[in-house]
Amino acid sequence: MSHPRASASRRRGFSYLETQVAAVLFMLTLSGVVPLFVIQTRQLSRIETRFEPAKTQYLNQPEGYWAKKIGAPAILSDKPPEPTADPKSLAYVILTVDDRDAGYSEQNRSWDDWYRYTYSSAYGSDFTLNYPDNVADRAIWEFTNLSAGDYDILVTYPIVDFANKRADYEFFLNGEDEGHKRVDQRKPLDDPPVDGVRWKKLDTIRVTTSNSTLRVELNDEQAEGYNVIDAIRLVPEEPQMFLHNIEAPLDKEFIEVRVHMNYSVD
Repeated sequence: MSHPRASASRRRGFSYLETQVAAVLFMLTLSGVVPLFVIQTRQLSRIETRFEPAKTQYLNQPEGYWAKKIGAPAILSDKPPEPTADPKSLAYVILTVDDRDAGYSEQNRSWDDWYRYTYSSAYGSDFTLNYPDNVADRAIWEFTNLSAGDYDILVTYPIVDFANKRADYEFFLNGEDEGHKRVDQRKPLDDPPVDGVRWKKLDTIRVTTSNSTLRVELNDEQAEGYNVIDAIRLVPEEPQMFLHNIEAPLDKEFIEVRVHMNYSVD
């Protein structure tokens, strides 16, 4: 049985509906490209106008500890940057007082119950022993000009068999009693080594006003062995930061970042 051969003819041009669809797609494409092109052109013009060829300009780091911490952008200025501040003057610097430093002192010291030793494994390669024969004996570490914030109080000392099993560290903030911590100095220190020695956290203290003074005192009341005396360290707890959102619209020159921080203030 035979079938008639189907004849095919090529259609020329487009239908009215196809032309309308193509026009709509073209307009949609332009609606996205044109605004983007305009925005980018404006941004480039803004940047070019800020840099004048005949003028020397500087990119300065933002001021303030937290501006640098969160990575705030540099500031365009006609003036050169100021000299960098001494790192010791910034907040959140770790502070350490050794048993040979100016911030260390001894109360009721006599020649026959305080002994100083050179020891390579101690902080600063030396430490002090105090025999518990007088309850008025005290080793004192003092930290001054503290900024507001929370500080971890750490202690280090060499481990010896005859050390005090009831070493009592007392804390005084601006002269006010802030409690105490009792430590068995015969047990190993548990924190990782820093500056060649291990440390142990005693407590965390909150400083609410600037220029504060913290004293840590080791007494020999109810002591069971020699007080082993070396260094005390303050480690500021940096405020916790929480990112809320980031806005970076194409039609604006700056990115806006919102963060939340918990920290102590005056």
